[in-house]
Amino acid sequence: RPGSINIHDIRYYRPKDKENIQSFYLEMGDLLFIRYNGNADLVCACGMYSSEDLQRLHPDKLIRAKVNPNLVTPKFIEMILQTP
Repeated sequence: RPGSINIHDIRYYRPKDKENIQSFYLEMGDLLFIRYNGNADLVCACGMYSSEDLQRLHPDKLIRAKVNPNLVTPKFIEMILQTP
């Protein structure tokens, strides 16, 4: 598993007229889990979104989770979930 998110693997989406997509934008510290993939070994792999360069939308093949940073850092959760 790569252990990171490739923000350059871009798929394009054109919103429909008046479609509200604000809730799908990723934020720093969001944890992303692979929901489905052609490779069963990658399903449930986790990576943390940590890019500030451009806004990215949450893709439908991933599950996004947010942690309460007052309780635990997202990086710590990411490291735990990547441990064999």
